[in-house]
Amino acid sequence: MAAVVAVGFLGDFAAPLDTLAQFRAHASILLGLCGLALLAMREGSFGFGSLGLAAIGLYSVLPFMLPANGGGAAKAAPGTPRYTLLQMNLRYDSPDRSQALRLIETVKPDVVTAQEMTAAWRADFERLRSDYPYQFTCAEPFRYADTAILSRRPFDESRLTGRTLCDERERFSVKTVDFNGLSIAIGSEHLEWPWPWRQQRMLGSVEPTLAALRDPTIIAGDFNAAPWSAAVRGFAAASGTRVLAGIGPTWITDLLPASLARYAGLPIDNVLVSDGVDVLEVERLGAVGSDHLPVLVTFTMRFAVPDEPEVRSAGRRPD
Repeated sequence: MAAVVAVGFLGDFAAPLDTLAQFRAHASILLGLCGLALLAMREGSFGFGSLGLAAIGLYSVLPFMLPANGGGAAKAAPGTPRYTLLQMNLRYDSPDRSQALRLIETVKPDVVTAQEMTAAWRADFERLRSDYPYQFTCAEPFRYADTAILSRRPFDESRLTGRTLCDERERFSVKTVDFNGLSIAIGSEHLEWPWPWRQQRMLGSVEPTLAALRDPTIIAGDFNAAPWSAAVRGFAAASGTRVLAGIGPTWITDLLPASLARYAGLPIDNVLVSDGVDVLEVERLGAVGSDHLPVLVTFTMRFAVPDEPEVRSAGRRPD
């Protein structure tokens, strides 16, 4: 366990080490238990060493493992418009697609970022066309890997960085959404698993696209990587964004109940925001037929003008 925790901090230098970094939280907990056991056996040096390394590991991951319970770091001025984004890995073979559709209809977010779109999912989303007239799918050659962006608000094609971006191979799409005259580039990403899969190669390929994005930007998706990993940190640096803390674990193997994801899973569904976006609330919602938990983000823009009641988000939490 000590080796897993230690070498995971070297993920910037070697992709295999970044793979080990994904399990830093779990390995740190196990290492701490081992340290306590060693102390009980009067192995003081090894025990305190294990506890020290476990503490360092846990300190580095706690902001991302502990959910914010609805709260956010920023506070909006009275009357400032609030908007919502719902991030969902739909799961290409979900046994009950109606659950996800009901969640969208209940929460009514301004924008939905989705991954693992299929032809069946696209057909189902047509049912939401009256509420979400602006729908964009970036079709991937693989049947389960499409990304999509749904919006209640119009797409803005006027900005240079607001042009339609669809990188099919790297599973990344961007649309700029007009929020009452203020536009935000909204990205949907679905990275593959870390090494030995091609996650690092995908990151290298998509970097020029990320560099073209400008503030304000929100990128949400299934990154298949923890927020403290070199992969996600590199993605954030390339896109000029920061990784949102306070989401907590969102995925667990489908061999276990999806409800366990929030307690023992990995935080691989991430949201990245640029400086011009103030996050007001973030929370995980209940599982809806996927092995990933949906993430609901409430935000505003720093340039948003208060006292515009007509532009407030229609979004609300499910009962």
